[in-house]
Amino acid sequence: MKVGKVYEVNTLHVLGEQNAGLAPAKVEKLLTSLGIEYALHRTNHGSMQKHVGAMVETMAKVSCERAFEDEVGATLERGGNTDTEIVNGTTYVNLGATGDCAWPTRGSGHSYASFCGGFILMGAINKKVMSASIFSKMCSTCEAAEKTAEKEKKAPVYPTHDCFRGCRGIMADSDSSWRGSSKAMEPKGALSTALGLGKHCLKRDILKSIIARKIQYKLLEALRVAEKWKGGILSKAVIDYLNRLYRYVIKSVAAKDDLEWAIPEDEKIEWLQGAVVNVVDHAFGKHENCGKYRIPLGDGTWHSWCGVDANEPDYKPHLPHGKFLAPDDPPGYYEKVKAVFVGRLADKKVLQKQLHDTDTNSNESYNSMVVRGTLPGGKAQQNGQSGVFFWAHCHAIMMKNEGTGYRRELCARVGIDPPESMYALDERVQRRKEKAAALRVSHEGARKR
Repeated sequence: MKVGKVYEVNTLHVLGEQNAGLAPAKVEKLLTSLGIEYALHRTNHGSMQKHVGAMVETMAKVSCERAFEDEVGATLERGGNTDTEIVNGTTYVNLGATGDCAWPTRGSGHSYASFCGGFILMGAINKKVMSASIFSKMCSTCEAAEKTAEKEKKAPVYPTHDCFRGCRGIMADSDSSWRGSSKAMEPKGALSTALGLGKHCLKRDILKSIIARKIQYKLLEALRVAEKWKGGILSKAVIDYLNRLYRYVIKSVAAKDDLEWAIPEDEKIEWLQGAVVNVVDHAFGKHENCGKYRIPLGDGTWHSWCGVDANEPDYKPHLPHGKFLAPDDPPGYYEKVKAVFVGRLADKKVLQKQLHDTDTNSNESYNSMVVRGTLPGGKAQQNGQSGVFFWAHCHAIMMKNEGTGYRRELCARVGIDPPESMYALDERVQRRKEKAAALRVSHEGARKR
């Protein structure tokens, strides 16, 4: 095994480069602008990049397999035989999942013009990555072979190489022939991840749960209809208020598995239907039923999201001028908004799909980790070639599933000692997680939401 300070520095350099989603040229420009010599040779860099990338890819696959098994166990533990189905003598598990596709943009940032993208499938219970499909339209080796063949008017001869063009899956089906547009990545990614997990669960149910996350957009659509009907008097503040109440009720109740909330699914959906109707009543100052729809906090207590029901003397709704909406301004206002809101969002099928799939916050937090880079931050721009983008996804999967501690394991696999800064970072991250977890289950956290 290679040892020495040079090997250690170069290896850490590649680890940081892949984790940040930066190509060698970007790192070289950054170090040069800071007056630091870029000492890593391009040939050595390429071989080391592939060596480290293969290790983190293997770790990501193992992590996804473990996350999938944990999700199956959690689903069976919660739903029992209701979440299984026998097809041709084989027992399948119906998993709830959330999926989202993200691709960094090039140019203006307003068009899906990137060469790379990735579709991530997460479990609805544990919120961990179970499968991923990474897309790329380019490969310099393949393109060089195609240009040579075009000049010679011959069929291209592709050399043996690690090609990233097409769809490359982690616990998903790979398709090297994919040449679709960026807008086709999401349906293609949903199909690839579903087929990759099809040996253990029903593909059609996974696809339904992926599509279920789109349902929440019907809320804004319904409110825009009401806004146009009233001539624009329904302001953005009112729309945001109804949106926040609806999401809070669904999110707080749908995934509850506490003993005091261990009721059949049909009864829970019926409760949610009444709660959605009560959201509109509450916004219009009708609080007769607010006491029926208090939220279980998980410690045996219940929280009333209505300040009138909670007898708070200084309670004011987050509506214009701190006042509830007037039911008859204009005449029939309350009936029209309620019909649009309830008609689209209190449907039994809609609530059933959202029962274990309340939001995609975990997917969005994952997207923020992919290709965040340093120049600039976030996923606004792709700063590396296809291989770097793929390995950045592998690092993000490990970060999401295992936490920051995976870096120490990766260092041990490549034969170097983790620096002290890694331990300090892990401690800071763990403290932030514990603080956030304590806030989520507290009464103060419930009031803030």
